[in-house]
Amino acid sequence: MKTYKIGLYLIFVGFIIFIIFGFLGIAKVGIFFIFPFIISNNALSVIPALIIFIGFILLFISPFQGIPDNDYNNEPDQNVNDYNKDNAEKKSNFGGIVMIGPVPIIFGNNKKLVYISMIIALVIIILYIIFIYHFL
Repeated sequence: MKTYKIGLYLIFVGFIIFIIFGFLGIAKVGIFFIFPFIISNNALSVIPALIIFIGFILLFISPFQGIPDNDYNNEPDQNVNDYNKDNAEKKSNFGGIVMIGPVPIIFGNNKKLVYISMIIALVIIILYIIFIYHFL
């Protein structure tokens, strides 16, 4: 099984165990804004926290598991060269918005997508201003 799948399963199982502990009264589980928290004075509550921690570690190291060692084979792979030839002609375009409060940061490599992003950012800013002044 892949490392990232094991990490995701461990994180999921850890949260399920925390929820079960919450229903059993071993731990109190809650959410503060978007941050979940757990309160417990029982030593059993450490187990799901460790499971979640190990899951995050496995997720972190999973991209490094797929790096091949090319020491044993110095010949280029024909399939890789064919793949690179097919994809060399394709060009991808992107554009996006990062909103920090009401201030937009717009980026992209295509004029049309940047203009669309600017229009979306202006609509978001107008909705933000209407929302703020409507409730003041």
